[in-house]
Amino acid sequence: MKKNIIIAIAVVVGFYLILYFWNQENNSEKQHPTIHSSAAKPDDFLMEAKDYEEMARHDRSAYSLEQAIQAIWKLEKDVDDESFDRLEHTIHKLEEVHKHILRDSIPSSEMLKAFEYALGNLAHAELEVAEKYSKSNQTSKAKTALKYAQVHVKNALLLHHSEDSTRQSGLHLLHEMDSLFGLESLSDPENTASLDQLIKEVDALVSKIDDSKE
Repeated sequence: MKKNIIIAIAVVVGFYLILYFWNQENNSEKQHPTIHSSAAKPDDFLMEAKDYEEMARHDRSAYSLEQAIQAIWKLEKDVDDESFDRLEHTIHKLEEVHKHILRDSIPSSEMLKAFEYALGNLAHAELEVAEKYSKSNQTSKAKTALKYAQVHVKNALLLHHSEDSTRQSGLHLLHEMDSLFGLESLSDPENTASLDQLIKEVDALVSKIDDSKE
């Protein structure tokens, strides 16, 4: 009897501990979505929108794009002013694409360019977050943000089919990001400077995408 009571208490305590840590994680994700799985949600929805559009399922494509825009909105509260403005401009471009999808009047190249542009700006925002955490000696969080920046660049490359300087710039960025993951700390001035350089390179990459012909 006594053993059963102890087991029951242990189960209850275990349940509440799990609930406590789940709530902690959930609250953390709401406050800082850029360093949680929420950061990759826009990518998932943009890729869905692309796939549905290729199947001529315009309603589903438009819905997935709406979801991508909402996912970007959630990230906006966790970025600096410059990144916020860039994401607002990104959303405006995606909303224009959304209108054309509903009318079935957008060339595939125009849609892919807008999606690639969005992913580039998301990568820029994540690198700004990574730099912020690196300067406050929070390497783990900085690397998490860096990881999501890399996800955005990888997905942008999946949409970019031309073997041109834009693609080469993206591949170079991935290589540079990989080199930072192996470092014990990102808080050294030299490594913070490396992040700053990556931000400049992503900025240049986004400009290339925006200036490119469809």
